[in-house]
Amino acid sequence: MRRISGISLVMVLLLVGGLVAWLLSDAGPRAEKAADILHPSESAAVLPAGAPADAASDVQALLAAGVPEDLARSTAVDAPRVPESYRRALGGLTGRVLTADKQPVPDLPVELLGGRRSLIIRSASAFLQEGGLGFDPVVGRAVTGADGRFQLADLQPRTLGALVLDPGGPRALLWPLEVSPVSGETRDLGDIVLPARATLRGRIADEHDQPIAGARVRATEIVQVSFVPDIAHFREGGGVAVVEEGGDKQFAWVPPPAMSALVSKLPVPTTTTAADGSFELAGVLPGLVTVAVDEPNHLVLMQAGVATGAAGGTRDLGTLVLGDGESVKGRVLDGAGKPVANAEVLLGNTLGVVPVAVLRGPYHAGPDGSFSAAGFRPGAVWGIARPDAQHEWTIATDLDTGRDNALRLMASRTLTLAVLDKDGVAVQDVALYGRAVPDGDIVDLLVAPHALADVTRDAQGRYVVAGLKPAAWEIVAKAPGRPQERAAFDLTATDATGEMRLPPGRALPVRVVDPAGAPVEWATLEVAAKEPSFEDAPLAVARTGEDGRALLTDLPAGPLWISATHPAWAVAQEKADLSLPAGTPAAKAPPPDELLITLQAGGRLVGKVIDGAGPPAEPLLAILVPDEDRQATDSLLPRLCITDLQGAFVFDHVEAGQVHVEVRSRENLTGGLALVEAFFDSPLAEEDVTVEAQGETSVLLDVGAQYAGKDTAMVSGRLVVNGVAADGWKIRSWSGIRRTVSTDPRGQFDLGRLEAGKVELTFSAPDSRLMEGFADRQEFELQAGERRVLEIALSTGSLGGRVVSAVTGRPLASANVQALAEGEGGWGRSTSTATEADGRFHLEPVAAGKYRIRVRAEGHANFTSELVEVGELQGPDDLLLRVPAALHVKGTIRFEDSPEEPKWMWLVATAADGHTRDTSRVEGDDHKFTFDGLAPGEWTFTLATDADDEFEPIKLNVDTDLAGVTLSFKPKPPEPDDPALQAKLKSLGYTGSDGDK
Repeated sequence: MRRISGISLVMVLLLVGGLVAWLLSDAGPRAEKAADILHPSESAAVLPAGAPADAASDVQALLAAGVPEDLARSTAVDAPRVPESYRRALGGLTGRVLTADKQPVPDLPVELLGGRRSLIIRSASAFLQEGGLGFDPVVGRAVTGADGRFQLADLQPRTLGALVLDPGGPRALLWPLEVSPVSGETRDLGDIVLPARATLRGRIADEHDQPIAGARVRATEIVQVSFVPDIAHFREGGGVAVVEEGGDKQFAWVPPPAMSALVSKLPVPTTTTAADGSFELAGVLPGLVTVAVDEPNHLVLMQAGVATGAAGGTRDLGTLVLGDGESVKGRVLDGAGKPVANAEVLLGNTLGVVPVAVLRGPYHAGPDGSFSAAGFRPGAVWGIARPDAQHEWTIATDLDTGRDNALRLMASRTLTLAVLDKDGVAVQDVALYGRAVPDGDIVDLLVAPHALADVTRDAQGRYVVAGLKPAAWEIVAKAPGRPQERAAFDLTATDATGEMRLPPGRALPVRVVDPAGAPVEWATLEVAAKEPSFEDAPLAVARTGEDGRALLTDLPAGPLWISATHPAWAVAQEKADLSLPAGTPAAKAPPPDELLITLQAGGRLVGKVIDGAGPPAEPLLAILVPDEDRQATDSLLPRLCITDLQGAFVFDHVEAGQVHVEVRSRENLTGGLALVEAFFDSPLAEEDVTVEAQGETSVLLDVGAQYAGKDTAMVSGRLVVNGVAADGWKIRSWSGIRRTVSTDPRGQFDLGRLEAGKVELTFSAPDSRLMEGFADRQEFELQAGERRVLEIALSTGSLGGRVVSAVTGRPLASANVQALAEGEGGWGRSTSTATEADGRFHLEPVAAGKYRIRVRAEGHANFTSELVEVGELQGPDDLLLRVPAALHVKGTIRFEDSPEEPKWMWLVATAADGHTRDTSRVEGDDHKFTFDGLAPGEWTFTLATDADDEFEPIKLNVDTDLAGVTLSFKPKPPEPDDPALQAKLKSLGYTGSDGDK
């Protein structure tokens, strides 16, 4: 079985990962399946010669699987047309884009990013065909008109994905696609009301205050990227190096230019600096964002917790400095130690948290094999090199910025391969292809097999393949009239010999018809050698002609499963047995009968949602997820639609079998990362339904039915903040049944039915995001069956003051200021902002209580204030926060009595106050670390690793900059198991592990 490996998924998700987040729900395995099957369809239709230039855009969404085998052999002159019957069966989507104040947005680029399963899972022979592994997940493009309206035409009905507004531009935004295209119809997505935006501006300069032109500036809500800043360096032409299992498995991946170029279309507000280093990023969602700035010849700058200011406003970030970093120099040498001229080289620092490096380049070696690249963090660097595009990459993980490096290409290996038929006779005219991969799990789309050039035959007729990289190889053998075979050979340590057996080939004629017996033109046929799982690549792919026929060739003898897909019909699958009669050679076997596949309309699932005695108060999102046991075709994809005002919805052309249907509130289905919040909530109603093969199946989704067997209570109420009705505040329930609602202008809200018992509600100010925390929370005890009307009065105040340098007394601009309630961790009752040019800050609303204020300012130590108290409509507004200058601590760590060193390590420094912290990743074979933001005083250093062992903390007084520090960590002693002994130890002062405290 060819499954998608973890490596494959990581790499693909770097490009299309934004699509899955909004489908993740609390539906357990169903949600995981929904995420797994967000893999769109494959190749573009072939246009006839002389077609008008705009015809390509008309059929850009006709993405079937691979370049169909019956088309791949056609020339451009005789390429078949796109049949009108096929066009009519496609769907369309239209919608209107409005600003937050409901004005149309003209001239805005809109792209539909998505597709079907076969975008990733290509035909096993797709790599043999021109364009067969082309990658473009954009299945629809449009530009809004003067009225803000756009239209996406010619979409496959089984398309799943998300809209990207202004892809790669300053207003870039991911927007959930709530309606799946429907065959033969154009569905209206309604109005897409953009959230109000803020503008960030500033200047990018180097360490010498010289402007940097062409730097890429991006702002994202995903705070986690700040932990791996070097990921921002990925650009077109770059790559990734992965080292697994203690370095035994190494893998380099440099995607094709068409694929790596997609990073420029990520739904992240993006701009570039002008000649004077200035930039303006006008499409940032207000709140806390992470600003990433990268330029190929400098260190990346990743600044988390940047407050944008209010929507509609502009925040000047001042001058942001990109460090010069250090250069990586060296030479590329071949196995004999001779320089390799013009070699391609890619280089990168490791990410730290995982054994992965994002590689920059390509750089090209000079005539003497030398290379030099600037802008790297000091210390260990990974690199890959190859003499030219016809060779595999060699990985080097021992490069360093502090010395001249030798990147030595690995000596080549030779594979001697006997290619035989089932009777042991040598097969003639075999074409050999190969790819160096850790295992065969990596799909061809990421690393395609390529023709092996240095191939000869020995006296025994065996194929001798020279010049192979010392690595694990997957070899593909293909002979005319026979199915291809794949086999793995390990050439890591030495040359190898092996054998491959090619079975006889069979041809299968197929005819596809509709229920009336009429031929179905342009149906896509996929062939599987067994009941396919989702990850299995089809053995062959083809399209039917005008007569509904196609000939599938070079198939293995034995049972096969053939599926037929057409946008006008449900997916059909039939089994064919191509086994050879006993004792009959393949050449003399009678041809198999034509396989007839009849496409049917499929079932129609008609649904109705009720809430109490009537329809729900507003339209809901309906999601249909096929059962995971369904055979692997495009029928596995989820479908979506919006209920009408009566709570009704319909899904057409549904394949027979069990499906899961649920409805959800659209409260949080807005653009950006905030759309993920919608799937933290519980479904309003859900049901498993068996859809009949034909006709109509009905389902009633009762919002109250899911509470059967649960003690519940009805909860509504009114929120008042400082005596005034709270308009637009978000109320979330976190216990058992999760709900999110917004208050109306009168402050009223209705959470519906919640599970009885202890219920925790959180209250968030308008425009705040879930990840930023909340203003306040309260707990309530609900009795079963009661109708609780809550009257909630929150008291809030504000915090304000100035942040200045404790050294110079000057105000600190653009410092991140966060008020965190006493007793909370990094997420809870909190609010954040940034200081203005004069160092002033203002935090509002801040719920009444006690807070510590954390400050992070460039070039200064991390700072945490003493407790500050906030009351109703009040709070100190004249705080003066003096932030000490940063002390720098650099050194290495080592281990005492540790049986095995961890693979990754982070060092956490905690000040004596217990509240101020800083972190540093530990890098390189010598385990270097660097802290640039420590204040004077005693610090406790703890180590976070992937190892099972816990390590004793280390205390260190820091009164000045320190270099060459060595921290020696030893494992904590095991916990005693004897309860009496534990009690005795505690009586003597031993407190045990953190879990015992």
